[in-house]
Order: sequence, then structure tokens, then C-alpha cells
Amino acid sequence: MDEKPYNTVFETIVEAETPRIREEVLSAEFLGKVDRMTHWLPSIDFNVAGAFLYTLMLILLALILTWNGVDLLSVLGRVTP
Repeated sequence: MDEKPYNTVFETIVEAETPRIREEVLSAEFLGKVDRMTHWLPSIDFNVAGAFLYTLMLILLALILTWNGVDLLSVLGRVTP
């Protein structure tokens, strides 16, 4: 059995599909596919903003507890085994 090395098979497939890929990329319908593939990008802004606000709330909670005389380090020291 004469099997080609993996790289040769891969290169053959790529060479065979290159014209179809080039045609698809240059077509106008490819741009629509790109738009659909990147629809999640704007949600990153909301996720970062949410994480930032959550962090600010935790810092504010820690400050409020400290101003009221609660020592967070001693509380956490009692909780851990």
C-alpha cells in the first residue's frame, strides 16, 4: 500500500480547493458571512463593563465594611481551615 505523507495529502487538498476558496472570498456573499461570524464582538464591551462594575461594587462593599469596623482579613482567617 503506497500512502502519501500527511503533508503531501494536505497540500493536494489545499491546491484543489484554492480556486473555490479564492472565488468565495472575492464574492459579495462572503462579506455577509463575516458579518454574521462577528455578531458577538459588540457584546464584549458589555461584558467588560459588567466585570468592571462588579469589581467596583466589591471594592465599595469592602470599604463600607472597613468604615463600620469589620476587619475582613480576620473574618477570612476564621473561615479558612
